[in-house]
Amino acid sequence: MLKLAEKSHTGLVRRLNEDATAAREGNPWLLLVADGMGGHSAGEVASSIARATVEEALQGSGCSIAALHDAVEKANAAVYERSRTAPGCRGMGTTLVLACGTEGEALVANVGDSRAYHYSQKDGVLRQITRDHSLVQELLSAGRLTPQQALSYPFRNVITRAVGTSPSITPDIFEVELADGDAILLCSDGLTNEVPDDAILEALKNSGNDPAAACEALIDRALKSGGRDNISVAIGFFLAEGGCDG
Repeated sequence: MLKLAEKSHTGLVRRLNEDATAAREGNPWLLLVADGMGGHSAGEVASSIARATVEEALQGSGCSIAALHDAVEKANAAVYERSRTAPGCRGMGTTLVLACGTEGEALVANVGDSRAYHYSQKDGVLRQITRDHSLVQELLSAGRLTPQQALSYPFRNVITRAVGTSPSITPDIFEVELADGDAILLCSDGLTNEVPDDAILEALKNSGNDPAAACEALIDRALKSGGRDNISVAIGFFLAEGGCDG
């Protein structure tokens, strides 16, 4: 089974929370984080539309690569149409990272710089599944920035792919195998800009396989580090039938 939880916080600087999250149990289960952008309340509208569209699209379709492609494409079309027809929403968009699955397998899809991580309890390792669609990532991949330089790069918030900013979009999709005690973690950059990967790993290790406790600890850590952006986390711990988490 999968134990799921999500938590979102406006942070200490922003006036509005433009993130949207989901943690839905079932077969398939669903985790989702969307980080909206667009000014005023448009970012909140974009992320909410993306979440609602994905949830509806996956409700009866199961979890497959084709279903994830379809759900993301429908979310993109819905956000793009609202952006095109509502004057106050022009130019809005959102990142999107989601995971769904059954038993010990998961599929992950992403657009933008909201991330997915896989925590292996057996190995005690945290692995970033997704690759940011961002200017910083392109410069890192080209060897034009070092990881240290990337931390203070002035345009590190520029993303190169987003839901709703163009008529069509292609998500990256990944397959992940989950062993007993493993976790999938999704988050907005409000977490990863404030909390390093080793601290994320520590929070998961110390959570007692409780996703709500891990979400709470990570949000708290991000706030203590400055909380300069909206902070959103969605976590699922996989516990094999007959396993013991305590």
